[in-house]
Amino acid sequence: MSTVPNSPRSRVVGRDLTCYLCHQHYKNPKLLPCLHTFCQECLEKAHEKQNEAFLTCPSCRSRVNLSANGGIGSLKSNFMVKNMLDLLAVNLKEVINCANCKDQNRVTVRCAECAEFLCQPCADGHKRVRFTRNHSLMTLTECENQGKIHSTAYCPKHEDGILKLFCETCQIPMCRDCTIVEHPITVHEYRYVEEAFETCKDALSTLSNEVGTQIPNIVEAVGQVNDISQQLEINKGSVARDIHIYIEQYVSALRQREKELLGEMDRIYNKKRQVLSLQKEKLEQDLSKLKIATEFTNKILIYGSPLEVLGIKKQLSAHLKNLKSKKHQCVPLAPQESDQIEFQLDSQVAQKLMCIPDFGDIVSGPLSYSNATIVEGDGLKRAIAGKPATFTIKKNPFYIDDGDDDDSGSILKVKSKDADSIEDVDITEEEHGTYRVTYLPQTPGTVCLAVFLKDDHINGSPFVVSVHKEIKYDGGSKKHILGLDADGPGQFTCPYGVAISPLTGDIWITDSGNEQDQIQVFGKNNQLRFRFGKVGNEHGEFNDPADITFVGDDRVAVVDRGNHRVQIFNVEGHFLSTFGSKGNDNGQLSFPTGVAASDHAIIAVCDNGNKRVQLFKDDGAHLMTIDDSNPHGIKFSSPWNATVNHQHELIITDSINHSVLVFGGDGKLVRKFGGHGNGDGEFNTPTGVTVDGQNNILVVDRDNNRVQVFSSSGVYVGQINTLGVEGAEFFHPGGICASPFGSVVVADCLYKCVEVFQF
Repeated sequence: MSTVPNSPRSRVVGRDLTCYLCHQHYKNPKLLPCLHTFCQECLEKAHEKQNEAFLTCPSCRSRVNLSANGGIGSLKSNFMVKNMLDLLAVNLKEVINCANCKDQNRVTVRCAECAEFLCQPCADGHKRVRFTRNHSLMTLTECENQGKIHSTAYCPKHEDGILKLFCETCQIPMCRDCTIVEHPITVHEYRYVEEAFETCKDALSTLSNEVGTQIPNIVEAVGQVNDISQQLEINKGSVARDIHIYIEQYVSALRQREKELLGEMDRIYNKKRQVLSLQKEKLEQDLSKLKIATEFTNKILIYGSPLEVLGIKKQLSAHLKNLKSKKHQCVPLAPQESDQIEFQLDSQVAQKLMCIPDFGDIVSGPLSYSNATIVEGDGLKRAIAGKPATFTIKKNPFYIDDGDDDDSGSILKVKSKDADSIEDVDITEEEHGTYRVTYLPQTPGTVCLAVFLKDDHINGSPFVVSVHKEIKYDGGSKKHILGLDADGPGQFTCPYGVAISPLTGDIWITDSGNEQDQIQVFGKNNQLRFRFGKVGNEHGEFNDPADITFVGDDRVAVVDRGNHRVQIFNVEGHFLSTFGSKGNDNGQLSFPTGVAASDHAIIAVCDNGNKRVQLFKDDGAHLMTIDDSNPHGIKFSSPWNATVNHQHELIITDSINHSVLVFGGDGKLVRKFGGHGNGDGEFNTPTGVTVDGQNNILVVDRDNNRVQVFSSSGVYVGQINTLGVEGAEFFHPGGICASPFGSVVVADCLYKCVEVFQF
């Protein structure tokens, strides 16, 4: 469809093609990851002024890591803008001079392959040259009638190779010559661009629609903030009138109090108004990002060619997914301040002239800055005596400084109830609004840590921190052996999985074999407290219980290996729920062997028979599968056991690959260590794994009959065996668990006992 010059659509298109910085039509338009477009020269000038390693988007202030991108010149060009500029010039009947010759003749055609306007003599020459004689030349009228302009793209590696194929393996366009060397047919999968575009189009449209569902919520939130702001304005006027009515009755004596009350009112009003205004601004920024993303996607799907869309698919999908993932992380939609502000009069006080300084108060709901401040880090839960502990404080983004905050020490304070329990408190601002706090706990025990912002406790303060002594594995003693001397209850057939109650310190042990599939629980006195379970497939029954872990403080999850499921019990051993069934679909299991749970009640299951690890919510809802089909896939041979460290990373032992793998929360492999052998740091069938109070990783090296200790980064520290601790002998050890207090519990199936060590 053609566009009539100066028509509304033409004017809109013209505005879309104007650079925000120079207010001229784009020249060499570059597309940032946030989907904003600027002239390359404008970006280079802006970056020079910013004088930073990264580039800050002039529109939304998003940061672009230029070192990772390779500089501004390597940013993707906005092909849609380029094509639309050419189309606009045609639609507006502008005089376009030939870019191919020195005569600067008026153009008559456009070459789709070369993406250039040509005058008639150059067009005639174009048809005669062997390399260009087959190019598609369109007259300006044909361009105008078509309504959109595209360009033929050539392979950067093979001269004259037209990009007609799309490699699904590498997610990039390619020509036929690429299938010979760079993308061989035997290894790579590819389709024609048109076919790949249809799939890409549907996926991007769906993703754009999902992102767009956030728009109504933010629009509604902006409206609510506006309503609160307006009502706050009304209430301010109402309170001001009340104050003046009562104050005027005490003209001379109450003038000073009037001034104080009005000042207090203005302070609260300004604080609230600034918070609401800042929230509105942030909401509108988020709204703008969402609209820009959806509008850009819709335009690109309309004006972009299949090849052009595919060329930007990866960047666009990443941006849309990023926006989609922020659905629960963006600016709060609920108004961050109330409209509550009123004047309260104490009539009895008002009757007494001597009580004029106490005449009335300005009452409001609590200000938001301290309640919504985020404090997180391992140093708020646990610490090692004599070792620095850390946590971070992130101020509420709507916190408004009063103007007297010269440094972090003036607004943040960290104290302990016992002044001698911590030393060397250091507060460092890492970036605007985020602070890193380091302190040094002195002795083992409990520290009550109070954190203040502007003399108010932040949300959750004071925090109770458990301080433990440093664990050293170069010595220790065997505390007790469970089951070795028992007869009947308390005796084991094949103990394997072990867990320690975070509240009571009780030891929970899975036992199987000889019709004795059950869970046995031992107290701190090493005596059997109770046991539950029997052979079967009903609720509360087991077929080879392989592993056990605590989910929070009040539930345990048991891997019921032979029944291909996980069962959840309370701390009295009563059945609560179950999930999993025999199969290989997501959520199904095949002979699972290990289980672990995070502080957020995310349950990881080693689905050994399917050679994968699955993550579930505590209600059994499937979250993620980690295997070679995962975007960050890894190929397991025998994922056996799991644990979660203090950074919420998932640690898996692979018994056949003789290795330990550490994954981030996104399922991506972070690091890996081990290898087959019997030397330090090598394994011969690693099984159980746990993390101690210092974030060390303890791994059961089953066929080497030992337990090896590694730092959190996988560096070998030491081992527990007959050479390390007197009397510690293993014969086919399986499960392991460690407490923050230096206790290590190891289940030994062939010795039919559980050994407890104290370090």
